Amino acid sequence: MPYRIFAPRALPRTAPLCFVIAVLANGCIGWIELPPVTARATVVSGAAFGPTENRPAGETLSKAVMIEGLTCNLPDRNALESMVRDYAPDYVGGLIQLRHVYLDEVIVSATQGNFSALTSLSLFYVTVGGKGVKLAYLGGAVAIEGFGQTISLVPADTVDLLKLMEGQLCGAVIVAADGVTPDETIVFDAEAVLTVRAAVGL
Repeated sequence: MPYRIFAPRALPRTAPLCFVIAVLANGCIGWIELPPVTARATVVSGAAFGPTENRPAGETLSKAVMIEGLTCNLPDRNALESMVRDYAPDYVGGLIQLRHVYLDEVIVSATQGNFSALTSLSLFYVTVGGKGVKLAYLGGAVAIEGFGQTISLVPADTVDLLKLMEGQLCGAVIVAADGVTPDETIVFDAEAVLTVRAAVGL
């Protein structure tokens, strides 16, 4: 899954030595907390939403699905660990422990048309795996007179994806819209902004 880190690409080269000194000073070998890694992960690219045979232009929408979440559209554990390695390549070896993965927001951006026909968007999270399907409402955004080119969906409470993914195979976000069906098809991208907290073993 494509992602872009927007924390510094690498920590200062003095960081590994500082971490080793810190461990020795504590008289033990264990886990060292890394600074948070913040990244954007692609949820969908070039998705479309607009009038269809069953949903004509101008029809009232109630939780019409824009992003279906039928596949894992969020990074799995391997991708999250890759983010940490890309952030700190000088001293991250094979021992990585993910501590928290916070979903900060989902940004939906129109590349063709706009979201002026939509008055609210709802954000859900779904996991599929050994414990069955889990669906959770995370929050949403409202614009009584319609949105513009970009919509920011921020969870109402702190969302730790690691807890939601526990025992599951994968996770995805679902976005549903209220308003009316736009006159023309909207083409859009969506990105998830994540903050990853991890530790390395020394």
